Amino acid sequence: YLHAARPPIFHRDVKSGNILLGADLRAKLADFGLSRAARGAEDASRSHVSTAPQGTPGYVDPEYHQSFHLSDKSDVYSFGVVLLELITAMKVVDFGRPANEVNLACLALDRIGKGRVEEIVDPALLRHGEEWVMESVRHVSELAFQCLAFDKDVRPSMSEVAAELCRIRDAAPGSGMTDLVADVGLDGPNTAAAKKARSPVSVQDVWVSDRSSQSTNGSMPRFP
Repeated sequence: YLHAARPPIFHRDVKSGNILLGADLRAKLADFGLSRAARGAEDASRSHVSTAPQGTPGYVDPEYHQSFHLSDKSDVYSFGVVLLELITAMKVVDFGRPANEVNLACLALDRIGKGRVEEIVDPALLRHGEEWVMESVRHVSELAFQCLAFDKDVRPSMSEVAAELCRIRDAAPGSGMTDLVADVGLDGPNTAAAKKARSPVSVQDVWVSDRSSQSTNGSMPRFP
């Protein structure tokens, strides 16, 4: 609903710590302190806002970090990292991991791209051995992979992400009895995100900027 507003609103700090759950397990996005709106008729027609990068290390869109172009796809990237947290239960930045895996996006993109997502899946998700759970995790991991594409134009929109998550939920046994995903007001499943080509980008290096929060080598990806 933020991206569909006129003018659109870009949250700029989507992360698990800013997602609150109500008693009914419906998610609410919080902390709009860094949010930006495309103001005025001219800005409302543009796809981005030019601004110095801000946000939380590990969640910040690398393309935004390089180009200073904040867009709805910057939030999509950050949400892709949240999806990784859900299926791996790993820290977004962990200096206890090997240097090229300090950033969760680096680690996950490597494993997902190689078809080895099972190596990073949270064992708690698979403790009962249901095959449909692993299949759902694979679908979520592929969606996260698309969200984390370096080229923002390759990433799905948040509407497409929400529709794909609904499709994954509805494919699960007993999904009619358990509704853990909020109604997003969509007319029906939109599988455009699932049909997008897999991104060829692999995040394996670090990037640093003197225009945003200080970071340490290994905590941020850098692209050519």
